[in-house]
Amino acid sequence: MNIYVTDRVKEVLEWPAVLEQIERRCRTAAGKRTAAAMAPLSISGIRDRLERITRMKEMRIRDLDPDFSGIGDVEPLLLRAEKQGVLALEELAGIRSFVLASRRMRRFLAAIKGEYRIFEDEYSSLEELRAIGDVLVPAITDAGSLSEAYYPALKTLKDSIHAVKKDIEKSLGDFINSKQGDTVLQEKIFTRRSERYSLLVRANMKAKLPGNVLDASSSGATLYMEPDFVRPRNNELIMKERELHGETLRILADLSALAAEGAPELRQNAAVLAGLDLIAGAAS
Repeated sequence: MNIYVTDRVKEVLEWPAVLEQIERRCRTAAGKRTAAAMAPLSISGIRDRLERITRMKEMRIRDLDPDFSGIGDVEPLLLRAEKQGVLALEELAGIRSFVLASRRMRRFLAAIKGEYRIFEDEYSSLEELRAIGDVLVPAITDAGSLSEAYYPALKTLKDSIHAVKKDIEKSLGDFINSKQGDTVLQEKIFTRRSERYSLLVRANMKAKLPGNVLDASSSGATLYMEPDFVRPRNNELIMKERELHGETLRILADLSALAAEGAPELRQNAAVLAGLDLIAGAAS
């Protein structure tokens, strides 16, 4: 329980300097905020806090330090998700890391709570996060990409896109290495302009290659042309890439909605972990 202390007393206690030292030792953003906002405690609160700090010091001596890795600041992400915002993949991966870190910390507390009963409240307060974790953890890989095993439609689309690209590139490669390619091409390479595969054609040879002009060099000597023989496959490629983009956005929207639903439990865990970080920081 906090108590009221005048600014003069805080000045004598060098309270801001104390908070700064503890904040500097905290390892999470939420822990640092908790330290910076800490108010003086009542006598009973001081005793409880000192007991926790003492036990944390003992644990550190025994190499029983809690692991705060993976505990990012999820609050800004939850606020956006609750406003029906679609989180980016890397942001959802950050929430996934938080879920995994929460589970790891809960296992840690379960292992030590028999001996260090002072931390039993933290253990019982940490949510298991099953509703969000059972979806988010398998949905995103450790590398931070959407899991093709969990979303087989993504793999099907990506495989199809790869096949179309390979076919287009073979057709363009065959042309580049042909006699006609020697005549009309400015450079023996292909590239993409406006989402479409194209060839670098000499401007004075435009009529020799049926197709669409997509762009031109600053000098006008080189044209970026989509040959007619790849246009149907280019159209197919663009359609499939847009389909993949749409499917990806749909998945991100679903996962963002899941994060919004789990926001209360995620916030609960964030508060518990911030409190533990504060104790660990004070004990360091």
